[in-house]
Amino acid sequence: MGEGLAIFLPNLAMAYGTYVVGTSSPGPANMAIMRNALSHGRAGGLATAFGVISGSLIWGILCAVGLGAALARMPQLLNFLGVVGGCYLIFLGWKALKTARAGRPAELGSVSDAAGKTGGRRRDLYLYGLGLHLTNPKAMLVWMSIIAIGLPAGADNLLLPVVIVGGCAVLGVIIFCAYALVFSAPAMMRGYLRATVPINLFIAMLFAFAGGSLAITSARPLLAAFAG
Repeated sequence: MGEGLAIFLPNLAMAYGTYVVGTSSPGPANMAIMRNALSHGRAGGLATAFGVISGSLIWGILCAVGLGAALARMPQLLNFLGVVGGCYLIFLGWKALKTARAGRPAELGSVSDAAGKTGGRRRDLYLYGLGLHLTNPKAMLVWMSIIAIGLPAGADNLLLPVVIVGGCAVLGVIIFCAYALVFSAPAMMRGYLRATVPINLFIAMLFAFAGGSLAITSARPLLAAFAG
């Protein structure tokens, strides 16, 4: 197996730190978890969180086996992914705007009851989180940085990529589930009911701005290549 893992502890610490900063900072995934935890309760927030975690783990595995580096050498494919991700963020912003236009829910119970529904609701929220993260190029770029930091050139320990991805997966569960649990608390839900319209308007503007910027920035190189 080559070198022991101990020699790579500084690299692992830096890789884990990069993941924590990348996943804890405000972004579409965290905002989606917060919104669904507030509007659908603990079960809805956790379903979204596990969708995001699954998407993050998929990106981690792909980057660990070298697909991320391959995509980095094919900018047209990366740009196409950026356009898709930007359009998806705009779509999420439109959904948040529709929620804002619908106004404040009638009562706290209506929100809490939504969390207890089984089947399609939790499945849909899981797929919502999964799709959001899989179409987010930032997630892939963060994972590329993590793998590059944690797996230095010349390293021949076959367990190292497993330790990197596995450790980050545990950290992702802690971070994303913490968002879901904190924002599904009754006090947070009551605050959400009082401010649901401005909260969803803010989320709609954030997603629309982020999605529009990402789609435009990613589309320019594609259009230039097509025109050329």
